[in-house]
Amino acid sequence: DDHIDVRLRERLNLIRGDWLRIATAAGVSHSWISQFVRGKIRNPGIETLRAVASAADDALRLKALLEEQAGAAQK
Repeated sequence: DDHIDVRLRERLNLIRGDWLRIATAAGVSHSWISQFVRGKIRNPGIETLRAVASAADDALRLKALLEEQAGAAQK
């Protein structure tokens, strides 16, 4: 879990438009994610970080799948 917060901020910045869905899935508020990304939450707790990371990973997989399908549809 070394630097999970740094890696999570990077992933969340890649999927800004999905923060509400990620927040809901992770059991936190959209505001919490926004504050976390801006570095306003000093000690978010490892379990919360894991929940948000899992939801973010799901969102990234969905984004990749949708982009893959869109690319296939254009061919």
